[in-house]
Amino acid sequence: MNETLSRIRDYLEWTVLRLSWSYSRLVPSWAVDRTISFLSTLTCAFSTGMREQSLDKYAKLLMSEPGGMGTDKAISAERVSSVRVPSVFQCECLTEKLVGSFLRNLLELDWIQRMVHEGPREFVTFDHLERLDAALAAGRGAVLATVHLGNWELVGSALSLLGYPLRGVAWTARNRFIQKHLENLRSQTGLVTIFPDASAQIRIYRDLKANRPIAFVLDLGQWENGVPVRFCGNDYLFPKGPLFFAQRTGAALIPSVSYRDETGRIHLLFEKPLDVPSQGASSIETEKAMQTLATVLEGRVRQHPGQWLWVPAAKHQIAEMRRRDESMGALEQSSENR
Repeated sequence: MNETLSRIRDYLEWTVLRLSWSYSRLVPSWAVDRTISFLSTLTCAFSTGMREQSLDKYAKLLMSEPGGMGTDKAISAERVSSVRVPSVFQCECLTEKLVGSFLRNLLELDWIQRMVHEGPREFVTFDHLERLDAALAAGRGAVLATVHLGNWELVGSALSLLGYPLRGVAWTARNRFIQKHLENLRSQTGLVTIFPDASAQIRIYRDLKANRPIAFVLDLGQWENGVPVRFCGNDYLFPKGPLFFAQRTGAALIPSVSYRDETGRIHLLFEKPLDVPSQGASSIETEKAMQTLATVLEGRVRQHPGQWLWVPAAKHQIAEMRRRDESMGALEQSSENR
């Protein structure tokens, strides 16, 4: 019975999404913008649980220092007086922007098939692409570390269509129909998904050895065996994957983010490659390197906070995280034994 209800729910969501794509093709862009604005306001008004979580997230982000301690940690009396407490209105505005950005991401999935025919540069601007080119010129692949900012799904497909053999470490969507559609779109653009199963680590190794870029999304949830970092005013456990593979393959570690500018144009920005500690580095050096990565990514989130999809992982994604953590632990053990 539960399986039947789940399938019906998934199908209804999938139908609504397809109707939304048809609507966005038929009406002018200003009508789409107003519809998104109305739905964002409506969602925030009725989804009280999401609204409360979002207000808390944004309050911590706005009250914290980049890569440092937020006001929910012990801070000096001198700093307390200088902390600018954000208003509820500020946080509510960001929450509405967050919902609007998510709805826009869903609508923009319809652009991927258009990109196949019209070319990715018609839809996405690539900032500092030469940094990725330089990394791949070294012949050891590239590890792209990102967060849920802007439209990560669209820019991944755009980069693949540009001729880069991108692999993305990703998790399955809850909705089976949407997941099937995403895989179909990715196959059309050449984007290959690596799911966190028992063979994931071997596949990542092979792809980096073949000089391919691998993308990791870091802010999905709390990895049980992750590296502790301070990110956007919260304590996170970032996955070890990006640093682990960069250390063992010599691949460049490049923070990369997607964002929309004030005109609505989508960008994919490649930051300068980060220094990677040696394979035998201490845990303190590893944590410091991961915190540097988190701080760079946080800087971009702070520029576009309303585009940061901070929503935590779903139950099925948490299960996949645990499987990947176990697999990563086995791989680290075998690496140490060698």
